[in-house]
Amino acid sequence: MKRIFLTLAILAAAGGTAVAQNSSSSVNTPPSGTPTTPPPSSAKATGEPLNGPALTAKKAIERDGYKDVRGLAKGSDGLWHGQAMRGDTQVQVTVDRSGRVSAQ
Repeated sequence: MKRIFLTLAILAAAGGTAVAQNSSSSVNTPPSGTPTTPPPSSAKATGEPLNGPALTAKKAIERDGYKDVRGLAKGSDGLWHGQAMRGDTQVQVTVDRSGRVSAQ
């Protein structure tokens, strides 16, 4: 029960954070009127380390006994989807909004 509440608290805290940007900075600022593309939800696609909700989902998967979590991405269904190893077997895993891990 404590694990569920801790997971929910972490997800709520990660979802409420924001990054401030200095408007006077010209570094990585697109020209006015240029649409910006949001970052991909899959860290594997960009090669960047996991952070925020993706890291929370990865930790939930690892706590459930899986290793080598890869390809973690948030689906249109609101679930985190990825692959992980259970022993010598690679399985598809999902993490729901409550932090519950399931394998397909």
